[in-house]
Amino acid sequence: MDEPLGALDKNLRLELQAEIHHLQRRTGVPTLYVTHDQEEALYLSHRIALCNLGRIVALGTPEALYREPPNRWAAQFLGDANVLPVSAWRDLGDGTVAADSSGGAVLRARNPHGLRNGSRAVLILRPEDCRLYEQPQAAGASLPVRLEHRHFLGARQRLELRLADGQALQASLSGSLPAPAADSPLHLGWSELAPLLVEDL
Repeated sequence: MDEPLGALDKNLRLELQAEIHHLQRRTGVPTLYVTHDQEEALYLSHRIALCNLGRIVALGTPEALYREPPNRWAAQFLGDANVLPVSAWRDLGDGTVAADSSGGAVLRARNPHGLRNGSRAVLILRPEDCRLYEQPQAAGASLPVRLEHRHFLGARQRLELRLADGQALQASLSGSLPAPAADSPLHLGWSELAPLLVEDL
């Protein structure tokens, strides 16, 4: 199927996604489904192939590709991703690293692909893994930020943040949480071991 739902409005598209998913499960017929809609790909697929310039650059289950993308391109293509530069890191021996990033901050991150020091790498932090605090957290577990804009999206709210060095970041929080005041100084934290070290490709 090649973009079969691309021209439909949102509600009809969601209904037909569910119908296609049920048909796949009932019939067991393998289906090659082409789409540019990331949520559609995550919803319908057992395995996803990410293509760039006509080549498959990542292949895996939806959860594996989303939670542990192999590189920066895959992380930014499949969902939203904050990207933090990394100058160096040291292996902590438990599948994690201490990475030098963001104005000298040392952040603990997962290293599921076993990147070695000297490789070009960045840290990936998903907006939905972010937390906001009024006070700094433990060393390596938060960064000072300033809230610039808040967008209320119903169930979620998207916050546009800025680090002291000028880098823009996003946080996605529940829509029911109270909104911080605009331009307020805050500290960006994250769920445990949310930062991910990946190749800068």
